[in-house]
Amino acid sequence: MIEEFGFFGASLILALLFFLILRIILVGIRAKNPFNSMMALGIGGMILMQTFINIGGISGLIPSTGVTFPFLSQGGNSLLVLSVAIALVLNIDANERRDALYEQMEAEAQGRSEEA
Repeated sequence: MIEEFGFFGASLILALLFFLILRIILVGIRAKNPFNSMMALGIGGMILMQTFINIGGISGLIPSTGVTFPFLSQGGNSLLVLSVAIALVLNIDANERRDALYEQMEAEAQGRSEEA
């Protein structure tokens, strides 16, 4: 796939993939629940390792293995697992935002009750 797009296409694909990994890791860092944090960090690490193994195999630094390139390689199971992993990260982020909003609303409600 990268051969078809050339250097700029490959750079764009890698930049988008690393941006996605960075956002997943940030979700893990910001999560207050330890399980959610470890889950998001593990998913980010999994995608990062798949990317580095493929880049190393393509560049000839390490032997090429059977690890698929995230979201681009053929293989239904890989795409399914990565889609479920992204869904988990989105769910973690939504739950953390909801919990933060509830905490903010409770703090405002306590501030109003103390004023009255």
